[in-house]
Amino acid sequence: MAKPAQKETKDTVGIVAALPASFTGCWQPQQDSPGTWLEEVRACMSGKAMRVAGVAARYSNPTTFKEQSERWIDELARSRRKPVKPATISGWQDALDAWLLPNIGSKLLSDVSNGTLRELVGRMIAAELSAKTICNYVQVVKLVVASAVDENTGEQTYPRKWNHDFIGLPLIDRTKQHRPTVTETEMPEILASAKDRLKMLFALLAGTGLRIGEALAIHVGEPPSDDYSYITNDCRMV
Repeated sequence: MAKPAQKETKDTVGIVAALPASFTGCWQPQQDSPGTWLEEVRACMSGKAMRVAGVAARYSNPTTFKEQSERWIDELARSRRKPVKPATISGWQDALDAWLLPNIGSKLLSDVSNGTLRELVGRMIAAELSAKTICNYVQVVKLVVASAVDENTGEQTYPRKWNHDFIGLPLIDRTKQHRPTVTETEMPEILASAKDRLKMLFALLAGTGLRIGEALAIHVGEPPSDDYSYITNDCRMV
């Protein structure tokens, strides 16, 4: 391959010499194609400048974990494409209120990292929270961080590669979980001792497998909003 013209070579050397270290660090000349040096440097400068501008834009208007969690909860409540049950949203809000906001609510979202979760998990273990609860709370942190996306590209603003070993996330041993179960022989005794209104609720839970939050969200007749299930006159659940 022919060598590049002397002028272009001098231009290239001059540009490289004038570049800040942050730009030259991303460029390695290709010895087998010296004719493209100038183009490579220019492309590197352009890409690096775009990334630096993106970072600067993020830090010019920093968002805290608390602020992003509020946006996330609000978006979940208004979501039409993948609606989330009100009981689920309520559970996530409880996790935020109980542990996450008091501990990392004021932390910048950009700084929520594996190290942040490692410290948080350590505190929850010290407080003797169950492994299942800790895993649930950590999942909420991940969801909040992932919910921050670029308004133009839709890509995550702060992509993370979570390391459970580094975080010290406990493993869930289902044999040690407290999972009380009512047997078929116990159910008649429960219904016999319950008051009329609760008797209907207990029978509904046992017969349908609904969670308590789902059962309490049921309304008879037309629902007050789209957030509720309801039972029609012909006993169909919608």
